Amino acid sequence: MSAPQPLYVDSTATGIRLEGPTLVVARPARSDTRVPLRRLARVIVRGAVPFASDALLGCLGASVPVTFVALDGQVLGYCISREQREWSAEELLARLLADPNWRDLIARWARHAESEAMMRTCQRMRVNPDLDTRPATVRAMLAGALPGGATPGAAAVLRRLDGLLCAHLAELLQRAGISPCYRGQDASPLDLRPSFAAALGWHLWPIAARFIDHQHRHRAAPPRRPGGEDHTSDDRRRRLVVAYEAAAPMIDAAFRRSLTSLVMLLRESLS
Repeated sequence: MSAPQPLYVDSTATGIRLEGPTLVVARPARSDTRVPLRRLARVIVRGAVPFASDALLGCLGASVPVTFVALDGQVLGYCISREQREWSAEELLARLLADPNWRDLIARWARHAESEAMMRTCQRMRVNPDLDTRPATVRAMLAGALPGGATPGAAAVLRRLDGLLCAHLAELLQRAGISPCYRGQDASPLDLRPSFAAALGWHLWPIAARFIDHQHRHRAAPPRRPGGEDHTSDDRRRRLVVAYEAAAPMIDAAFRRSLTSLVMLLRESLS
């Protein structure tokens, strides 16, 4: 059986409904997209798309996280199931919060995870931060190393990739069995999402570099709809999603490394 796949729903869709165990996405002048819930890894909805309540409940019941993003790619919110798959990391996190120094432990892990991801990205993009490894400085160096440099267009690409990463991270945390209380719910003092996002965000730079380079090398006259409207931006968004999904296994592996380092640190510190 093939692995579950993400479902991206653009603002052109006219609605999302549930038919039995199948999620159905309606689009104008096109046949419906039908995907069994068991085949879904996550759902990402861009823009204002009517989402039937039974369809949303079906996703939650099948442990399929749903992420809502604005038209510019900014994450607006999540719907995440409370189902838990594993408890090894969960038990450690519960013990962690009983430790008066838990914030220091999490900060130490977060710095290590981000530093490792940053250096991996620098190696891949052949950027040498030399003695200045402050994140802001390294980001400026990476931006300068992008094809065309640090342009507003490059910033827009990174912003959209960040939205895709946030949706992916919601799935990864749930699949790893991390309780909702450590994913920004239930008013817990510990939310792991920002730390994971900070580390995984470094891996977006090579994706952006390849995407922008492809744009530069295949630049052509923008195609137009029958009415004369330019739809290059729609094609660009679709290609960016394809580029992200091609790199998703690399993001998965980076997440597993960061989670493993967190579990190892907690086992050493709380034993």
